[in-house]
Order: sequence, then C-alpha cells, then structure tokens
Amino acid sequence: KMVQEHIFEARLSDGSLIINCVLRILQFEEDKNTLMYAPELEIYGVGKTLREAKKSFNIGLEEFFTYTIHKGTFEKEMGRLGCKMKGRKKKMTFRQPPIADLLQSDKRLTNILQYNENARMFNEPIQMAVPAWRG
Repeated sequence: KMVQEHIFEARLSDGSLIINCVLRILQFEEDKNTLMYAPELEIYGVGKTLREAKKSFNIGLEEFFTYTIHKGTFEKEMGRLGCKMKGRKKKMTFRQPPIADLLQSDKRLTNILQYNENARMFNEPIQMAVPAWRG
C-alpha cells in the first residue's frame, strides 16, 4: 500500500523503523551536473548523469534517516523541517509542509525554480527500512 502524497509514515517493525513516503523531488542541471533536491528534507544528490544523481540522492536520504533515528533526533529534525507529527514512536505520521510554505521559507528552492529553465518537480515514492532502531 502506498501512502498518500506528502505524508511520511514511520512504524517500528521487528527492530527496524520502516519509512514509507512520497517525496517532492526537484531535478535540474547546473554546471554540467544533474542535481536532485528534496526541499522537505533539505537533501541533495548530484552526479554527471541522472543515474549518478539518483544514487547520490539515495545515499543522502538513507544517511539522513539512519543518523537522525540512531541519534534520537528524528522527530525533532522533522519538526524543524516543518513537518507536523501525529502518533507515537511505534507508528508516527508526519505531514510535509505545503509547497507554498516551502517557497516562502526555502530561498534555494525559489532560486532553483526561477533561474533553472530545465528544473522539474515530481513525486517519488520512497520505502526504506532503518535497522537496529532503539526507540
């Protein structure tokens, strides 16, 4: 089952935190590189090709979840990023901020959209398990 757009679901299952979400991804070209940017999480991926950019982005995404979950700062960081939380540690839901709020608060996003003719935004389903989570 895929989650509704712009909702993060995080649930504890067999010692892992299962992340299920749909992220807004902005893809654009800059200085002969392809970049992917998720404004909700402030995560970038970069590469000479789209494949390299996706790989870089996925590594950054995995590192973000792993680091914040293992450091116990996941909920705090999601709040800092403007996501509204519901639920408890065994099952949490975060509503991502509306795009209008992101455009007001994230100057990088505004600049990318204004100055990159080739920029395109799309929704990307993400499913990830972060092992050995101690909640």
